[in-house]
Amino acid sequence: MAIKIAIIISIIMQVAAAIVAINLTRVAKYNISWILITIALLLMAFRRVFEYFPFVYRELTEDMLKINTWIGIATSAIILIGFIYIRKIFNMIKHSEGARLVMERKVLDTIVRTEEAERKRFAKDLHDGLGPLLSNLKMSVSALESIDNKSDMGEILDNMKTITNESLLSIREIANNLSPHILENFGLLKAIDEFVKKLLINPGLDIHLESNLQNRRYAYNTEIILYRVVTELFNNTVKHASASRADMSLVENTGKILLFYSDNGIGMELPADDIHWQGMGLSNIVSRIKSLHGTVNFFSAKNEGFRVKLVCPAK
Repeated sequence: MAIKIAIIISIIMQVAAAIVAINLTRVAKYNISWILITIALLLMAFRRVFEYFPFVYRELTEDMLKINTWIGIATSAIILIGFIYIRKIFNMIKHSEGARLVMERKVLDTIVRTEEAERKRFAKDLHDGLGPLLSNLKMSVSALESIDNKSDMGEILDNMKTITNESLLSIREIANNLSPHILENFGLLKAIDEFVKKLLINPGLDIHLESNLQNRRYAYNTEIILYRVVTELFNNTVKHASASRADMSLVENTGKILLFYSDNGIGMELPADDIHWQGMGLSNIVSRIKSLHGTVNFFSAKNEGFRVKLVCPAK
């Protein structure tokens, strides 16, 4: 009796193992080695069934023994072939790991280049914006020390006040570029609106912005990355595209944030893959969006403008 119970339990366990293997076939991408191992598990379950038959049909003991033997031989052969093919799975894993390491290096390189570009831009803002103002202020202080005429002194003091106010405005603008306070306090859409308003001061570019975000807030990482991407797109249009119009749609739909951007500028010939985007500004956008587990697609050609479609989780 104990043997019969043990065989029944064994049959249940073998069938369960075969069912799990069948369910994992799609995950294994229908690899031939996994299919063979699954078949072997099914055959092993059948063997347990044939081992149980003699307890019920004693007259079939000899026939069941022969069938069970042949099933065992077939199972062994299939397992052997399966393990020969299983090398493909290990090769696939090795290839995937190598591809992952290459991608990680590319992302790391892009992050380093982005950080270096931000440092250079910050240094340029300080040098070109604040530097001349402070130099002028220093000259005014030196001039103040060398004059005795009070009327001249008043004029220099007024000039110093003006320079000081301009310096404060320059510092505020640099600080806002580093960490936009509007983004932190009022959200993504408001920060983009304010950035677009600054661009509209310059004539020659018509900007149309549509969005359903309103006052919705997202994780800080999501907001700051999308803000940087949007400003990068607009800056590229202003500096390089010679465009007269730019359109952007920023919407949330079914748990996704979708951004569509286009301009009617001179366009460009896009590289075949992102490996050759280094130095074009596009690699920064790609790496930032990938960090949000999103996707980005560029569409452009010479004299046909520039378009971008971006999708990322709304979190």
